[in-house]
Amino acid sequence: VESLKLMGNEFDSIDIHADYGDSRLLTDFDIKHPLINLDWASVIDFKDQDKLGYKVSAKVKNADLVKLNLVDYDKTVVVSSDIDLDIKGDNLDDIVGSVALNNTSYFDGELYTMDYFNGSINEISGIKDIAIDCDFFDFNGTGIISSGTFVEAFKNTARDYIHIPAWYDREPTETDKQEFSISLNLKDTRQL
Repeated sequence: VESLKLMGNEFDSIDIHADYGDSRLLTDFDIKHPLINLDWASVIDFKDQDKLGYKVSAKVKNADLVKLNLVDYDKTVVVSSDIDLDIKGDNLDDIVGSVALNNTSYFDGELYTMDYFNGSINEISGIKDIAIDCDFFDFNGTGIISSGTFVEAFKNTARDYIHIPAWYDREPTETDKQEFSISLNLKDTRQL
């Protein structure tokens, strides 16, 4: 691609490769630009029509999110990370798979770094197992979780134990079943 205009920016000389075969779309491209350096490789697997599969490997270096017009912020926001994503699913309630972020940095006038973030979601017979391991904390959640009504279910339960006036202006909302346990282990949180 000689030139691509996207969200008010122009990117020149992008080398894109794509191949479709055996119900899979493979793509890879590199962008070298003052606002972002991005190496991207992905596979979209169409074999299972009920749950599409996505694999992405990306290296993002010095992505200026404000100048790329990805965030509306009044100061500089620059992000770098090595990303590996391997998921199947079409919505939050049926996604399973894993994500790994390594060597992540976020700069907004102050530099924040994260060496690693590993997350996974698995499901067996309707029971989800969610695990996150990173520099700052470990999280595990297991049970029946419905993302579409999770916030309302939380409010319905919390209003039995704490008084938040805004939550009492209405009757409790009907929600999907939510039955799970979670554990959170904080590690080195000084950067947060």
